[in-house]
Amino acid sequence: MTELPEAELAKQADCESVTGFYAPPSHELIGRLCRAFLNQNVITPTELLHHQEYQRRMAAAANVLQATIQKVAVAQARARGQSVTERIRQFHDMVDAIGPNLASAAKLAKRLKVTPSTFVSVVRQVVATATDVKRDTHVNHLLACYLFDAATWEAKLERLIALDSPDLAANERRYLDILVGKIVRNKVALDSLLGQYESLSQRLYEAVDLYLGAYVPKDAAAVRPVVAKLNAFLTTSAWPATKLAVIANIHGMLDTWTPLSSSDFLTELRAISDVLANLRRMDAAQGATPLMHLVHKRVGRTLSPSQLSERVRQMPGRCEQIRLLLEIAQHVGEENRLLIVNYVEYILSDREFEKDLFADTTNTVEQLRQVAGLHRAIVESALDAGSRARFAEALERLQQAVLKRTEFFRAIDRQFARTVEKASRLVELCALGTFTDGSKAETARKLAVSYMMRPEFLPQFLDGAQGDERAVRIATLQKALMAAGIDRATAA
Repeated sequence: MTELPEAELAKQADCESVTGFYAPPSHELIGRLCRAFLNQNVITPTELLHHQEYQRRMAAAANVLQATIQKVAVAQARARGQSVTERIRQFHDMVDAIGPNLASAAKLAKRLKVTPSTFVSVVRQVVATATDVKRDTHVNHLLACYLFDAATWEAKLERLIALDSPDLAANERRYLDILVGKIVRNKVALDSLLGQYESLSQRLYEAVDLYLGAYVPKDAAAVRPVVAKLNAFLTTSAWPATKLAVIANIHGMLDTWTPLSSSDFLTELRAISDVLANLRRMDAAQGATPLMHLVHKRVGRTLSPSQLSERVRQMPGRCEQIRLLLEIAQHVGEENRLLIVNYVEYILSDREFEKDLFADTTNTVEQLRQVAGLHRAIVESALDAGSRARFAEALERLQQAVLKRTEFFRAIDRQFARTVEKASRLVELCALGTFTDGSKAETARKLAVSYMMRPEFLPQFLDGAQGDERAVRIATLQKALMAAGIDRATAA
């Protein structure tokens, strides 16, 4: 569901007679252009078009009526190739025709009244006796009269839901469905029904829950009974217009510049990611797919190159920069990950990368762990497979360079005199994730095994152990080998 710009919607609502005012595009346009007036009077576009008192109030608020006519007339006149003045005159003629158009409905309202006990029979009587042109006008006028003294959105919704009956056919229930949908479509009305919220993301989650018929308020004691009833209705397929209205409200919330959670860059991306996961609970055919575009649009606004660069520069080192980028990649879609990939590639290909990465430590083991930690983070990241492989290979080359420059394995052999110490050190380093997964880690494991295969290893390892202590040491060794990833296959 894509929300059209007002000018485009005005073109779709173009009509030659007053009957065009009652078509869906006109209802949508009235809902947008007259939103302040509608909210002030707590009414829907349907009630405005079908009750003389609301029309009288709008006529009294001349600036509202004139501004609406002017705005629509400009868009439609341009599309028609007509003068704006002429189109405004035609609009006034159509507005003047609304009253006479409701005359027969007003006469009907004197003898027919809608109540929870009479609604089914009243609808069927109107359907049986009115012409196709008058049928909807008559039923909607009767409903507008029924709702007239309901002063809140909650009261209106309560009254409409009270009219539902298992005896209603789908073409009869649609009158209720459309009106309930008009209420739910209005964000002000939905906010009044669901109560206050801490962040826009919270309201989005609640709207998705409502759409699925799974709404549970944060404060169970504060739930409005009418909302619980509405939630129950939406578990069925009998209220299609209302379900579409919930989607439209979600669309409206997404298509704003209001932060979902925070103005903080990363916090907002996390919130967008959570919202995306929530939307995926909705079946694509039911309306989730069109909303994804708006989510990705939000990501694009939040993840602009300038904002990303500024946030990355705030990180204290290269390791932290890459980890930040990988975290961001978890919260964005594929179309936005290319920016992340390019940034990671830029950092890794920098000639000063190794110098910057190791700026805070000259300890070889710490350097190896830094590289191995980044390697694992990249392999497990949300980047595409090709980028993961390319970046992982670059870090493997870097670790190989460190191992070669420091003669790391030879240094261990020289550092410790006893075979058990050499083996134990390598097992410890493997368990701590010092080496990049793959050939480097495997080289360290095999070297450790080669030490343990020497005849002096076991006597040294068990030296001084008596009785049960020998078994305890063997069990401890087995656990250490498991932690280091050393098994029979390694020893083979």
